[in-house]
Amino acid sequence: MMLIGAPVLVVYLALWSVLAPQRMDRLGFGLVFALCSGLCLVIARTRYFHLAQYLFVGVTFALATVTVATAGGTLAPYYGIYLVVIILAAWLSGWRLAGIITVLTIIVGFGMALLLENGLLPRPFGTPLTAWLTNTLLISIITLFSYTLGVRVNTALKRVTDELDERKKLETALRMSEERYRLITSSMSDYTFQTAVAADGSVTPILIGGAFATITGYSPEEYIAQGGWPAIVHPEDRDQDSGDMERLHHNQRSVSELRIVAKNGDIRWVRVYANPVWDEEAQRLAGINGAVQDITERKLAEEALRESEQRYRRISSIISDYAYAYRVHPDGTYELDWLTEDSYRRVTGYDRQIANVPYAKYLPEDMQRAQQDVEETVRGNATSGEYRIITQGGEQRWVSIRRHVERDAAGRVVRFYGASQDITDIKHLEAELQQYAAHLEQLVEERTAQLRSTKEQIEIVLNHSTDAIALIQSNGDIKTMNPAFVSMFGNQVSDCIERILWVLADDSHRVLVGQALIRALQEQEPLRVETQILAQDGRERDFDLAFIPVQLADESGANGLLVSAHDITSLKEIERFKARFVQDALHDMATPIMGLTTRLYLLRRAPDRVDEHVRALENQVQHLRNLLADLRMLSQMDRGELQLEFTTDDLNRVVRRVFDTYEPVAISKQQTLTLTMDDNLPLLTIDGRQIERALVNLISNAVNYTPEGKTITIRTQLEDGFAVFAVSDQGIGVPPDELPRIFERFYRTDRARKTQTSGTGLGLAIVKEIVELHHGSVGATSEVGQGSTFVVRLPCGSPL
Repeated sequence: MMLIGAPVLVVYLALWSVLAPQRMDRLGFGLVFALCSGLCLVIARTRYFHLAQYLFVGVTFALATVTVATAGGTLAPYYGIYLVVIILAAWLSGWRLAGIITVLTIIVGFGMALLLENGLLPRPFGTPLTAWLTNTLLISIITLFSYTLGVRVNTALKRVTDELDERKKLETALRMSEERYRLITSSMSDYTFQTAVAADGSVTPILIGGAFATITGYSPEEYIAQGGWPAIVHPEDRDQDSGDMERLHHNQRSVSELRIVAKNGDIRWVRVYANPVWDEEAQRLAGINGAVQDITERKLAEEALRESEQRYRRISSIISDYAYAYRVHPDGTYELDWLTEDSYRRVTGYDRQIANVPYAKYLPEDMQRAQQDVEETVRGNATSGEYRIITQGGEQRWVSIRRHVERDAAGRVVRFYGASQDITDIKHLEAELQQYAAHLEQLVEERTAQLRSTKEQIEIVLNHSTDAIALIQSNGDIKTMNPAFVSMFGNQVSDCIERILWVLADDSHRVLVGQALIRALQEQEPLRVETQILAQDGRERDFDLAFIPVQLADESGANGLLVSAHDITSLKEIERFKARFVQDALHDMATPIMGLTTRLYLLRRAPDRVDEHVRALENQVQHLRNLLADLRMLSQMDRGELQLEFTTDDLNRVVRRVFDTYEPVAISKQQTLTLTMDDNLPLLTIDGRQIERALVNLISNAVNYTPEGKTITIRTQLEDGFAVFAVSDQGIGVPPDELPRIFERFYRTDRARKTQTSGTGLGLAIVKEIVELHHGSVGATSEVGQGSTFVVRLPCGSPL
């Protein structure tokens, strides 16, 4: 407008100087306005648009005021020139500035009226020609406004018409793919939805697909009649659902976990992914698209695992090749806490030292992304990613890393856990699959556009599904399968479904799956079975296998089978771990309780032997105290509450103190207890009290399980930069098949249970935890009937 208004004003001033040469002061005002307009253009070119707009409107208002004041004030017909200024303000900056100009116009008009009443306003001047000139200026400006407004309106209408045509095309394509989409999603454990939101906020379901009936128990018709989503949300989670809806009304995506009440009354946990469909013109929510995932089993598993061991819950929930944990300091820095060293060495070829150097093994192209993901994790967000590493042997491998965080009571991130899985083979298979997909896409593009659209939609669903899915013909041939199916069962199950029996764990599983497969094919009845397969890495994995009859959409129209496999290995491992933990705890607590019961019975029968019975009762009570103390200590370790107090200490001094304590005990059992110490041991940075606790457990075990007349040897020595403490006995020994498990909690060999009943089964587990907290290691060798040797290795340097 400034570019258009300037020439018009120049013409107006030139004509004014011809028609009214005696009033050149008006020309002076016009020149000032022209200079100010040029200044506005200069300011606008520096991108201070709002300042330029405000200055231009202000100068125009001042010029209008001068014109009106010299033409008779409020009595002059030119008072209406202020309407042009108000329209200009609204056009350039919006109605807020127009409102301000309106208020100023009223105030200035009132001032002119007062001046006219008191005769202080100069008499109007002008001629019919100057009046015609001024009115022509106003008409020209209003005509320019009208023309520009008409152009903008026509442009907006054309854009809206084009968008409506495009939307109709998209709706037609959506209807064509809806039926195929329902077929694919019917085999998934989730369901998707699409709803429309009216202007009054009411929600109307449009599309519900997938496992909706399986999760909720309702058919779509029953669901709508029940009242839709708000009717099945659990009462305690309705406030959360209202908050999610509020975010959607602000055009924000919502992801939340809440509970619903199924048709049969069951409470189920679901994760809801909701994406808003925004009406840009009306600036409101027009619809909601999303998916609902059934996470009930995961929630139940998390709750059960939380009641047992928190650290192993985090590790067991991520199946991988190696795992680790970093401790996060209040200043945001982090350091390695623990690492599964054997598996780490197997994948990377490096030992623990390289893990202490962040990002040293990453490929330079992936190093920055890995660092950014770790920093995001430290800020409290779980992250995952796939990266390339260079092993010690120079080989390039792919790893998939998932990271979880642990918070303290105040909500601060104190630790994050990571699990890394070697996916090099998967990457190679993906590369081969991409080559095959490219070739297939070239062939499909030669066919009709409808078939190409269908293929792309099916590939999107299959390639992004974590469940293994395959479509089987009536004769058992595999028609199609997704990458997850190839990853789970390998290339050997690539042409016919009966070959899936080859990868099952044993004959019982083959019989179960084979019967279900035949029954589903012949009787067209959906079936689900839980089975185990022998994975390519040699480990057994648990799967939930579903056979769903379908009618193939091809020329034959024959019946087929949709096979879906869901990996439930983590859930099964949690169940097995929980059962073993409870069984061992009950076994070790039942023994002293039975002893107490027996002694109380004997005390009633023979009260004259009260001293003997009291000593026996005290022994059983002490055993229970020891068991509770060991459990309490392990619980503190698991929760990270056991704070080590590192000081510089002499390992020989600690060993000597424990030796002096147990030497009289060994002598009383007619045992020989010998001590050999290396005087060259350096001072260590250790928690002397906890190291002493570990040594006490090892020496007391040796004394308890060594017969009379035998020798127990204790020695210290410096070996390869480690301070070594070893205890050798001539006791009962440990069978080779039981030796790998002796450091497990509650585990005691059968010979130990028969020989000695006062142990808790937690001593060696505590020794292992304490030594690993000092970044050391403990191991054992044994021979049945010949004795055992336990060796503790502590680093001589400062702890990490």
